[in-house]
Amino acid sequence: VLVLTKILDSFLAIVNQKTVLGILCAKDLGGELKDWREKNFKMKRILFITTRNPYSGRYSGDVIRSFKIINLLKRRYKIDLVFLGRKDNLRIKDLNIISFEQPNYLKKILYCIISLLKLEPIQFGLFYSESMKNYIQENSNNYDVIFFHHIRSSQFLPKNYYGKTTLDMGDLYSDNYS
Repeated sequence: VLVLTKILDSFLAIVNQKTVLGILCAKDLGGELKDWREKNFKMKRILFITTRNPYSGRYSGDVIRSFKIINLLKRRYKIDLVFLGRKDNLRIKDLNIISFEQPNYLKKILYCIISLLKLEPIQFGLFYSESMKNYIQENSNNYDVIFFHHIRSSQFLPKNYYGKTTLDMGDLYSDNYS
């Protein structure tokens, strides 16, 4: 590892750092490489927002898709995952998990009525959480990118966030909004 680090340091003096980082990320040599990358490069932070737990084991398209996206992203970025639902002592390597309780049915009905009055999709009301909204609002500026998984999670975009955002509209409802 020491020899590899010295060779890489020599490389950095000659070649563009981003190119070398891309090569390093493509060839994951284990924990030592990850430690070296974190020490020598500031990894971008991504807040990944979804309305369902991607690690729940549910066999549904949105859960599987978010699971695969997160596993790809966490190879190169520091990921904080925010979702609605129970955490159930979930611990995933290289992933900070923040979960929020689903609102009860009465609140969901109220949120759906509010969504209708605001001329928003009803699913915004079904997947709304005041505590999740507040957390994202207060912490959004700690991230380089906010990744919204599905249209229903886009309602959590903070008004004062000017960083990069990504919206994955991989659900069938996306045809309704295009």
